[in-house]
Amino acid sequence: MGGEAHLVDDSTGPRALVATTVLLALALLCFSARIYTRIFPRYKLNASDFMNSVAVFMEIIAYSVFAASIHNGFGRHASFITPKLRAKILQLQLGFRAAGSCAATFARLSTMYQLIKLSPSVVWKRALWVIAGLLIASLLVDELFGLLQCYPLSAIWDKSIPHRRCLHPRKRWIVTNMQLGVNIVSDLAFAIMPILIIWKLSRSVVERCLVSILLALGLCASGIVITILVRMNTRIMQTDPLRDSLILFMYCRMEETCLLIASSMPFLKAPVEYLLRQVGASGFHNIPGELASYNSNGGLELHELSPSKRRELGRPKNENGVQLERHLTSDRNGLV
Repeated sequence: MGGEAHLVDDSTGPRALVATTVLLALALLCFSARIYTRIFPRYKLNASDFMNSVAVFMEIIAYSVFAASIHNGFGRHASFITPKLRAKILQLQLGFRAAGSCAATFARLSTMYQLIKLSPSVVWKRALWVIAGLLIASLLVDELFGLLQCYPLSAIWDKSIPHRRCLHPRKRWIVTNMQLGVNIVSDLAFAIMPILIIWKLSRSVVERCLVSILLALGLCASGIVITILVRMNTRIMQTDPLRDSLILFMYCRMEETCLLIASSMPFLKAPVEYLLRQVGASGFHNIPGELASYNSNGGLELHELSPSKRRELGRPKNENGVQLERHLTSDRNGLV
């Protein structure tokens, strides 16, 4: 009791809300720009855009419920929170955890769908589908554990219910760690795999670097997931879980908004390219491939080929003989 007498009735909630609000505003701005470039001047919306829209919708719900929990005292010391407010906070936690997990998963699936279209081989496509299956499975398991962790469900926030049954917290800890592991693997795969494709194209170094950076922004989410993993596994040392867990859930909101930004940024390659050109950057062009001369054997000289034929022969092809660069560059507002 002597320790509680020195506690100050303050809250870490407002600071956490400011950080998540700034990132969410940036994510909504990137999403709006993405949808605009996918509709104008030509309608090009596909399943990836619709999944990203679902992710944005779920993130808005998660943010709203998270803000409501802070309004009810989430982030204050437990000794200053009444039992009624504590029950309200735990109810809201259940809501923003479910909505946030959906937002993160749909953002990753949006990126996965675009990568499947760019994959140069069947093996890569199958690997991406496996990752997508793991993401969906981990989401379903996490949501089920959230709903079934106590029977009845109200026993989560009402400890006075007789004959209530709750799962051991260790089981929820195992499920959450598995989900975080799947998220880290998927973020690394979604960042590295497209870069291996981009650097095989006959594009300038500046342009390949730009596209690679835009595609690798998902690694920011990986860094946040690792932070969540470390913090969650050291949470046992905390003395005020209701206050300290706010930082953990703030990182979750930051991860989700970073995923939304990362899934939209590759589609903004054309506007970013335009801005770089305005400040003097150059090098955004195709690199013509050199063709061997067969003059000594009576073959065709380079100048005898039409410009269109030269470009066709210079394009890289995958193992199935498909002209990869034509597929990648068919949409100027797309990835490349």
